[in-house]
Amino acid sequence: MPGISEVESWVQILAERKNYDGTDGISFTLTGVPPATEMINFPIIEGRWLQPNDTNALVINHEMLDATNARVGDRIVLKTGTQEMEWNVVGAVREIGARRRGQNIAASAYVNHDYLAGITGMEDNTADIRIKTGQHSDAALRSAAARLEQQFDSAGLHRFSVNPSNERIQELKDHLVVIQIFLLLMAILVAAVGGLALASTMSINVLERTREFGIMRAIGATADDVLLIVVTEGIAISILSWLIAIVIAHPLGMIIGDFAGHVFIRTRLEHVFSPLAMAAWFVLSIFIGIIASAYPAWREARLPVQQVLAYE
Repeated sequence: MPGISEVESWVQILAERKNYDGTDGISFTLTGVPPATEMINFPIIEGRWLQPNDTNALVINHEMLDATNARVGDRIVLKTGTQEMEWNVVGAVREIGARRRGQNIAASAYVNHDYLAGITGMEDNTADIRIKTGQHSDAALRSAAARLEQQFDSAGLHRFSVNPSNERIQELKDHLVVIQIFLLLMAILVAAVGGLALASTMSINVLERTREFGIMRAIGATADDVLLIVVTEGIAISILSWLIAIVIAHPLGMIIGDFAGHVFIRTRLEHVFSPLAMAAWFVLSIFIGIIASAYPAWREARLPVQQVLAYE
């Protein structure tokens, strides 16, 4: 089919871990993938990824790592159907978005495709085809999925579903959208309260310096000069607050990110400190500083010099 750049056939079976006391453990998805696959690229938490000469080597995801307390170097027994076999855990990866099966745990593990297909008799069969398209936009993926469905149906192949990867990515984003909106609203609220506090501070500052500004105007300073002095002070305070916020934001963001990650996807989030966001808040801080200090200064600059000099 035009527009397809790569295709991989995977083997997926349902496995169950046997506990050390012989009782049944959790159920999870065991997936046979080509070790050199480029369809997935999970961050390695412990150990290593699969190699071409691996046989009973097992790479588990972080969900299984937490659910079973298994570690790299452990040998665990897995039951597939009626067959039980010992596997060696060689690595652990962070897999965000694994679908929940078994005991509602998104545990999964990966093994060498050829070895798993050989021991299960599935060398010429597959239940999972991974397809990479040349174009990765949402529209291109939807169009490719529709054409694939038509191709499978016309060929008489039984298909369960054709799922574009962007749909799963959107599902994951939707899990975090509530926290994202909440934090953005809190940030806006804090900025508004900070602006009101700065406006109040600058009003008191201007009020206490009324005679000072009156003397300046009496010896030749214009209303614009007074306005410039007060606004410059407001901008300086805003920049200092921005610098303090940058120092606090990084560790606080890591704490909130780890909390949200463990609640929603059972792992820590990758921390990215955005230079664009820093620049945006810098501009916003200066804007708030100008607005908060301009009105008190403008109100002061409108008063007659005689009235200002007589102020007690």
